[in-house]
Amino acid sequence: MVELRCSTEVAAPRELLSQRPASTTRKQLDRMTDDQSHLQNHEIWRRDYRQTRYLNRASDDALDQRFKDVVNNLTTLTPKGQVGVLEVTPSNTRWMILFTHLLEEYELREHGLPVHGDAPFVKPTAPNLPASVKIKLPEPGRALIKLGKRVHMQELYERGRIRIAPAASYKDPSLNPAMRDDELKFDQSLPGSNLR
Repeated sequence: MVELRCSTEVAAPRELLSQRPASTTRKQLDRMTDDQSHLQNHEIWRRDYRQTRYLNRASDDALDQRFKDVVNNLTTLTPKGQVGVLEVTPSNTRWMILFTHLLEEYELREHGLPVHGDAPFVKPTAPNLPASVKIKLPEPGRALIKLGKRVHMQELYERGRIRIAPAASYKDPSLNPAMRDDELKFDQSLPGSNLR
C-alpha cells in the first residue's frame, strides 16, 4: 500500500503531461468507462504501460521527480482540512493512470518507491476548516475571480487596472524561466523520446 503525502493540486510541467499521446489516454479512459470495477482499472493501465513502457529510459532521479509531481497533482486538501486524493473524474483520471504507470515502472525495475522526507506541500488544517471552505462565492456568471499578487489585485480593485498580454509576450528571453514560455507552440513527442 502506498501512502500519499500531502500536497496541493498544481500545474505539472508540460513535459510530464506530454509523455503520453492524447489518443492513448483517451483509449484508456474509454476502457475505464466500459469497465465497471475500479479494481480492474489498474490492471488495464499496468498492461497498457507494459506494452509501451515509455519511462524505461528515465533515470532514477527523473522517475523519482515524476513520482513526486504526479502525487503532488493527485492530492488535495479536503473541505474538512484533511489531506486527500482528488475525486475520480475524467480529467483527474489521467493522474491516476500516470500514477499507476509509475508504480508499474518501479515494480519492473525492482525498486522501492521514493521516500520524500521533505515537508508536505499542503499543511492539513483539521480540525479547523480550510480558508477556502469559508469563502462565500457569488452565483456563477456574476463575478470574475482573479488570483495574483496583492499589489496587482489592489490596482484592479481600486483603479480597475488589469494587465492583459498577448500570448507571444511570454516568449521574451528577459523573463525568468518560470514565466517564460512559448504559448504559440505545441510540442508533441513519441512515448519515451524525451526521457533518457
